[in-house]
Amino acid sequence: MITREEAQRFAEQWVARGAPPGAALRAAVHEFDLGYVVWPQDPPGAPPLLGAGRGVIDKETGELSVFPSVPVDVVVEQYRQRRAQNPPPPRTFDPAAELRRDLRRKAAPATVAHLTVGGRLLRVRSKKGDGELNHHPLVREFLEALPVEYRERGYDRCAEAVALSDALHEEDARRRAAGLPPITLEEARTGFFRGANVVTYRVREPGDPVGGQDGPPCLSCLLLLRHFGFELSLPQEG
Repeated sequence: MITREEAQRFAEQWVARGAPPGAALRAAVHEFDLGYVVWPQDPPGAPPLLGAGRGVIDKETGELSVFPSVPVDVVVEQYRQRRAQNPPPPRTFDPAAELRRDLRRKAAPATVAHLTVGGRLLRVRSKKGDGELNHHPLVREFLEALPVEYRERGYDRCAEAVALSDALHEEDARRRAAGLPPITLEEARTGFFRGANVVTYRVREPGDPVGGQDGPPCLSCLLLLRHFGFELSLPQEG
C-alpha cells in the first residue's frame, strides 16, 4: 500500500519533470479510497497553469494514470469507473515496491524491454532489489528447467523475462473474466505471441553514450524468447 508521504514524494518528482523551464512547482495531493490525485500547484502570484493535467497514483500498485485538467472529483469518479471495469491483473514484480525503491535510489543502470503484442506496447524495466518475483507459470516453468550453464546473472529479473510474464498475466486475467481457462504454452507460441516483437534499450546516467541504445537480450532471455516462438538467432561462437 502506497502511503500519502510516498505519494507526495512521487508527485513532486512527476510535477518537476513536466514543469516549464525555470519553474519551481509544488505538487498538490488529494487522497481517496483507491489512490491519490496529484497535480501541479499554481506558483504564488503567477497566472494559472494552462494544460496542466492531473495524475492518479494507485494506492495498491503505485502506478500513475494521467487525466486531463478537470475537477478532482471528476478524476476520482473516472478512476473508480476505470478500476471497476479493468481490475489490475497479477504482476510479475510488485510495482509498489519498485516505486519505493525508485524514491530511494536512481533507476539507472537498467534495461527496458519494449514488447509489442497484438498491437499493444508494454514497456517493462529490469527489476532490482529483494522483492519476490511472481512469474507467470509458463515462464517460471521454463526458467526453473533452464540448465545452470545458461543462467546469466539476474536472468529471472531481466526486462524481457518480466515483460513476457506480465503480458501472459494480463492475457490470463482477460480469459478469466471471459470464463476461459488459462493460456497454454502452445497457444502462447502459435497465437498470443505470433507476430510479437521485443526490443531492449539500455538506461544509463545522463551523458553516458550507451544510454538509449538498443541491445541484444542475454543468453537466458534469448532462449526464453525462442521457447515462446520469437524468431531470434543464437550468438555465434568465436
